[in-house]
Order: sequence, then structure tokens, then C-alpha cells
Amino acid sequence: MPEGPEIHRVAARLSEALSGRTPDSIQFHYPSIARKTRRVRGKSISRVRAHGKALLIDFSNGLTLYSHNQLYGLWYIGQPESDPFTHRQLRVEIRSLGVTARLYSASSIELWKTDRLHQHPFLSKLGPDILDPSLSISSLLNHMEQPRFRAKRLYALLLDQHFIAGLGNYLRSEILFDARLHPERKLSDLTRRERATLARSTLKLSIRSSRHGGITRTVQNAKRDMRRGVAFESARFWVFDRQGELCRNCQSIIDHMTAGGRRLYTCPECQQPSET
Repeated sequence: MPEGPEIHRVAARLSEALSGRTPDSIQFHYPSIARKTRRVRGKSISRVRAHGKALLIDFSNGLTLYSHNQLYGLWYIGQPESDPFTHRQLRVEIRSLGVTARLYSASSIELWKTDRLHQHPFLSKLGPDILDPSLSISSLLNHMEQPRFRAKRLYALLLDQHFIAGLGNYLRSEILFDARLHPERKLSDLTRRERATLARSTLKLSIRSSRHGGITRTVQNAKRDMRRGVAFESARFWVFDRQGELCRNCQSIIDHMTAGGRRLYTCPECQQPSET
């Protein structure tokens, strides 16, 4: 499933292609909203944005197209005649000034009144967006003080969209490694310094991933490795998907576990179960 940085990058690309324009053609092929296409025909697109893993397209008449990619959804942006060969199901197609944006295979697509999005059953429960420019270390530390989060183990906390919207599985492993925290520890057990480190790593790696196409380790080193022929997927991460390989920090063997039903990667030396 794409995580917040990926959805924000898609939103930026869609915004560049569509914002301020009136689509020449728009079609909804998703059954639950197929008949609502007429409600946005002839209306300009005022804004494209992301909140967590949801993508929102605002129209000038006060309606918003909400979509969530879930596991298989994918936006494709290209020339009108460039129909990508794919077995995915077309859900949404927007054509404007020589550009076509197509959404494939998403399983959650709705048309809402923009001023009522705060009532949306998914959006209304989300925590702050991980890439919201106003989100700071201090505000994240204050957010951590809420009683509903304090008893959670870190492996669960960092997948909880009520805590922070947009974090997902690869960011969870990478953030915990960067913060040198074991995933089984509870938020309530962390020292003030450890909570600050967790907040700092959460913001730093999410922003880095957004700005650098999914790279979470030191960008200079990742790009150096790629120039030497290392594949992108092998060079981009500190620990995620690197089971059995050497830790880039201490040369220990990266370990793998299942936590919260999802795979999680750690360094047994850098991420001790408790302070030593």
C-alpha cells in the first residue's frame, strides 16, 4: 500500500496537471459513483491534495472526489493517446489540455461536499498528516501525550492512522531504526529524550522519503550506492526488507519479525528492548 509520501507525490503531480483547469472530459467508472459524473462536468479543479493515504480533488462547485488506493490503486498521468497496457480496472478518467489522469483499481472512491469532509467516516478519524507543514516536533510531542496513545507499543502506534496519518509499514521500520527504539516498547515507557528522538525521526524520514522518491537512509549514501550499481530497492532503506543483511550502522545482521500482522525489520544491536 502506498504511504503518505507516495500519495503526496501523486497529489503534487496531479495538481500540476489539473489544478485551475476545467477538464475536457471526466468519467467515473466506479459503480457507486458512476451516475454522479454529471455533477462535476464543466467544473474546474480548484485543488488537489493529500491527507495521509487519501487523495482529494476539489472542484469549483464545492464537491470533492475522495479516493483511497488501498492495496492496488494506482494513478497514471500521461498523454491522452497513451493508454497504458494494464489488467487493472479503470475507475476514474480525467482529460484536460493534452493530459489524461487515470485511477486504476482503487476500491474506495466517493464524491463528497467539500465543507462536509470533516464528517467523512475515514477522514474524520485521522490524526495529523505526517507531511503537514505545520506539524512540528513540539506539536507531535504534545500529540503523544494523549492517553489513548500512551499504552500502545511502538510497532502498533506507528501504523495507527489515528495517531499520524500517512505512516505505513516501511516508514515504521525505518523510523524505529533511526530512533534506535525497539518496536515492542510502549510509548509510556519512553523517556522525554526518547520521545523527542521518535518525533524527530518520524518527521525527518517522512519528509526525506517525500522529497527523494522513497529514500529514507542518508540520501548521499543511497545515491552513491546506486551509482555503484546497487538497485534502488536495496539502496533506499536502512533496514526495511533487508533481513539477513548487515546493518549499515553496526554490521549486525538485520532481523525480521511480524508485528501487527505486518513484517517489520530491526537491528538487534542498535534497537535494544530497553535502555542499557
